[in-house]
Amino acid sequence: MLNFKTFTSVAFAVASATSFLFGANVVDLVKDDFEKGENSPSFSNQFFSKENVKLVSGKEAIKGNYALFIDGKDKRKNVVLVPKVKTGDVYLFEVAYRIKKLPTNSKVALSFSVSDKIGRSAPTTNYHQSLPILNKTLHIKEGYRIPKIDGFYHFKMTVSKGAEIYIDNIRITRIVPDETNSYLFCENHDKFDVLFDKVFPGMYYSPTAYSFLSPDSPILDMPKEKFFPFIDKWGQYKYSDWPNKIKSDDDLKNAHAKEQEVYKKFGAIKNRDKYGALENSCGNFKPTGRFCLDKVDGKWTLRAPNGNIFWAFGLNSVGLPSSSTIIDGREHFFDDLIDSEGIYIRRVSRPILHYPKDWRMNVFNLRLRTYMWKHNLKTIKEALDKSKEICDWRMKNWGISAYGAWSGLHIHRKPVHPYILLTDAPKLPCSAHKVYIDADKSLRKLFRMVPDVYDPRFRTFVANGLKRMKKELNHELCVGVFVDNEVTWERKEGYTTEAILTCPKTQKAKIAFRDMLKAKYKDIAKLNESWNSKYTDWNNVLTERKFIPTTESAKKDIHSFDEKFHDRYYRICREEVKKASPDVLYFGSRFAWRNKYAVKAAEKHCDVVSFNRYALDVRGFDEVKTKPIIIGEFSFSRSDYGHFWKGPRQAVNGEDQITLLNNFMESALTHPNVVGACWFTYGDQDTAGRPDGENAAFGVVDVCDTPHYDLIEAFRNISQNMFDVRFGKKSN
Repeated sequence: MLNFKTFTSVAFAVASATSFLFGANVVDLVKDDFEKGENSPSFSNQFFSKENVKLVSGKEAIKGNYALFIDGKDKRKNVVLVPKVKTGDVYLFEVAYRIKKLPTNSKVALSFSVSDKIGRSAPTTNYHQSLPILNKTLHIKEGYRIPKIDGFYHFKMTVSKGAEIYIDNIRITRIVPDETNSYLFCENHDKFDVLFDKVFPGMYYSPTAYSFLSPDSPILDMPKEKFFPFIDKWGQYKYSDWPNKIKSDDDLKNAHAKEQEVYKKFGAIKNRDKYGALENSCGNFKPTGRFCLDKVDGKWTLRAPNGNIFWAFGLNSVGLPSSSTIIDGREHFFDDLIDSEGIYIRRVSRPILHYPKDWRMNVFNLRLRTYMWKHNLKTIKEALDKSKEICDWRMKNWGISAYGAWSGLHIHRKPVHPYILLTDAPKLPCSAHKVYIDADKSLRKLFRMVPDVYDPRFRTFVANGLKRMKKELNHELCVGVFVDNEVTWERKEGYTTEAILTCPKTQKAKIAFRDMLKAKYKDIAKLNESWNSKYTDWNNVLTERKFIPTTESAKKDIHSFDEKFHDRYYRICREEVKKASPDVLYFGSRFAWRNKYAVKAAEKHCDVVSFNRYALDVRGFDEVKTKPIIIGEFSFSRSDYGHFWKGPRQAVNGEDQITLLNNFMESALTHPNVVGACWFTYGDQDTAGRPDGENAAFGVVDVCDTPHYDLIEAFRNISQNMFDVRFGKKSN
């Protein structure tokens, strides 16, 4: 078994014998790739005992000649890597793993954690675990800072009962912050608060995020005055390296020529027509001249205007770099903020998420400036024209079959490639004009804004948003349209209607609820009897803001209106979509937060129901059973390209990113209801964060507009084979 009792002496023997010392404050406690076989440091020093643990070689190895196989068949196997860790110290850990067998009753095979001597999790620490994907090599890279609270804390690696797992390249490093680098560790860098961190404000994660920081990083020996600025003139993080990083103006100017050479070697995706659909797959289907829906072999599918089978492998936010990063109070982050042309700096005109509502910050579009330098452009018009040319060229070479949400309208105005549109109406105008549920927060606090669908202006806002893109909606290359994005529906059914009861008397939804009750009960006394309420008349239902009934009959009324409320949202959106373009497909609102009434209404009124799903896959996803589904967003952010936030779903490196991409796309292509999935997003986010703080690397191009060629090659492989995977027959 994995021996706890012998570890106290063994752990420090490993550290001292191998002497992985980088300075007084950074030391490798464990660093082992097992390539010395039985003489590997961890194994030979009994870091692992031989019961249920063995060295393996050949095909079973992960990298190199050897790996370690751990069989958790008997019980949970805790390896206490550091028997007692010091408060205030930082511990980084990384390991490669491949799961052979998952536990019977769990999806967790391997985990790292910090706990006290009786097994409780330490305050302010997290629990990091393997992903439940079999027979694929993946990595964990994370860390902890031990809380400054008295206690006897253990740093543990746990293999769950019933799991069988291979591990390799394990490394545990201790960092003791000192006078030189203490500024890097003075805040909790895992806290999602852009104003919390006083050294790195405005970012979800900093350069010392544990999923990003390397124990070999030069910043650990840098005083503050040397570290800043940490972003170069092209917008890149200065203190780490990656393939194709721009290191000179010549690198930037030559990048496009290199990209052209790469695509010449790739060649064209085979068996695709002008729409990106599968050639000669129309069969007996009668083309409609627009994208439409059909079922083939029991699976929902899109049909291109010519009738050929189409699957929407999409990419979001394609176009000219438009996102900016806040510079107010952060000027010292950057090597160069010169705006000679007067087009890169602007002051935001509306509130920024996570900031006080009245703050209007100055932002700088570093990515746009780098793009202009790269292509020797002088004006925004030149940049828009160049962007369309390059994006259309890239989509064809990458195997992307549709532009996804937020792609530039300049691309769609003379389209040559299928696209999916999105209108942010009604969310933005509803927010600006206060057409939302104005609940008493002391009684029912809504997560974020919920539009008042009974206010006549709601329909007007939807209609106006669609009118602005009417030409694009009616083009044959328009696959469909999203109306709104991630409406913040409450997850609990009935909660929104309870909140409506606390609104002012002028709230349109409250008036509609009162009218529903009046039609049902006729007499206010009957309502009072049913609800155990004390309303004096029907007007008092509107003026009363402090009463939320709890009787069973009241709950039924609340749920009845809640269902009507959500149904009205999707009904109005559908009606306005079909007025603007009768033949276009309505793709819904891109669910993130939802309840069963919202999903039921979407399934009733949408042609295709959309979900933004940051999960490992869509296997078994069955919230919608009678309509096709499109995944509006998914992605896996890599942590090896100079970006500090790991995103909703982290991939430690490019290899892991591609493994997770392939796993997700296989599940989507084989799901009978899924007709498309769109990767988020086209470009990596700004190194210092977009205005709301997000700074992840889930783009297909980096901040200098250089493609991640390994990811592109994976996209092409998926695109080339996606119809074979979906229909289980040789179509390419």
